[in-house]
Amino acid sequence: MRFFLSTAFAAVAAATLSASPLAAQASGGVRIIVQAWQPANPATQNNNVVLDRPGLLEDGLNAGWAKARTPICDALEQELGKPDRVAPGFSLYNMDCKMAQSGSLNVTGAQNNVVNIQYRLPGNMFRATSTQPSVAGSYADPCAFFYYDLVATTSIHLDTLDVDAFSVATQNVSRPDSCNAAGDVAKFVATTIHFFGGPDFLALAQNTLTQQQNVMTGDLNAAVNTFVGPLRSYSGQYAKQSSWVRHGDLYFAFAPSYVPQPLSASLNGAIVMPKARWHDPAPDCSVFRITGNVQTGPAPILDPETLRVGVAPHTAVGAASASGAAADAGDRYVCTYAMSGLPPAVPVTFQALGRPNNIANNYLTLIGPDGWSGTDTLPSSAPKRDFLAEETSTANLHVNQQVPQVFVKPGGPVETNDPRQLFQSGTSLQRVALNPQPLPPAGVNALISSGNAAFARNDFSTAATLFGRAVATNRADPIALHNLALAHARLGNTSLAQNELRTAQTLARGAGDMVTANAAARSIIVVGGGQP
Repeated sequence: MRFFLSTAFAAVAAATLSASPLAAQASGGVRIIVQAWQPANPATQNNNVVLDRPGLLEDGLNAGWAKARTPICDALEQELGKPDRVAPGFSLYNMDCKMAQSGSLNVTGAQNNVVNIQYRLPGNMFRATSTQPSVAGSYADPCAFFYYDLVATTSIHLDTLDVDAFSVATQNVSRPDSCNAAGDVAKFVATTIHFFGGPDFLALAQNTLTQQQNVMTGDLNAAVNTFVGPLRSYSGQYAKQSSWVRHGDLYFAFAPSYVPQPLSASLNGAIVMPKARWHDPAPDCSVFRITGNVQTGPAPILDPETLRVGVAPHTAVGAASASGAAADAGDRYVCTYAMSGLPPAVPVTFQALGRPNNIANNYLTLIGPDGWSGTDTLPSSAPKRDFLAEETSTANLHVNQQVPQVFVKPGGPVETNDPRQLFQSGTSLQRVALNPQPLPPAGVNALISSGNAAFARNDFSTAATLFGRAVATNRADPIALHNLALAHARLGNTSLAQNELRTAQTLARGAGDMVTANAAARSIIVVGGGQP
């Protein structure tokens, strides 16, 4: 005789089983990002999303579970229907096994190229009527039900993209409850508590699910195989691979890498020191150092969801030689240099550094490209590129000193408050600002403009907040980072400011913006108290 669920139980069961994870956003999605970049055009990169499948892994497991849950129930009912399986004199019949329609996936970790997967199936129900060792007829046979959760775990190995066999656990087994008022329900419930709430049923359910694990693993493997092929293909094409686990989803990014070769190009030129703006005697040319810098890959992806990128990688190239005393050329001193070991056909950013060993140590040496941007793509023949070197007094130089900024061009006294003009071709310094000011935005940028306004009224805390928001919006913007550093310096955190200025300088150099790069270099010295 078959007993059906009571009205109250039916409502509870319907509510439990209808609360399916299908209504929630599936996890276990996969996104593959391929960065398109060429060393000959390093400022341009495209972050191409070649695969974006939300819920890919969860869908695969749900497909496997849809195939496995009926055989699991059949196996449970077959085993539990054996005479005296529960206890002597108690045999189950009219069994009703209901499994969750789908599960929820939890993906964690990516350490050692292993991703752990937990597949939780809550709200499974088992109901049965039992014979009893009494003279009562079948009308008096008691009926009981209970709930339990199943949790299956496995791992994906990202290096081989293999999937481990599932291990299964039964959890959260509820207290069996009655679904009819017939017979010795209390005795039946006491017996079923011992069986269903103890290790016997847990082992039975676990073994039954384990027997079906190949069905679930097979469908998970099918889902994994949809991105295994592309991953292996891109792994063979690209030098760098990154992976993330975010909110239960998997992200992969592939990027090219450039190793500067061959190093067959060269560069030569002069470092010119106009005597009108040079306070030392003719220096030894060995005090000057010229460095080359090449971008070796695209800006790395920091956030695979928003595709926000960080600072592009660079490497130093070239070896420069300059020695002997600077030549006296009338109104100027001149040091010539030759630089070899440079890669051809790719942009190289050059920077000249140096400080004469004057006894008083009272002067700041400023060096910038003379008549060119500081970045050049070298042909096979060596071009000539010069640098302009000037000195300015650093007496009483410190961060909080308020000094107006005035720059004068050789053609006549033209004033400007833009410190970036200091390093423009042909610009001559009359007085350098002892207190660096924030750079104006390169384009229309409300956050930087508002930050500059707060900085001008000495509200450095507000300025730092606004510049910080600008940096968060675009971490590759050297102007925003430069200005944030100056605000931090005014707030007393000079160590943080100097680190930010160095990063801003690297960003600007990588983008070929030598105006901002040189402004950052000058600010590093000023924030540091005038020491190079």
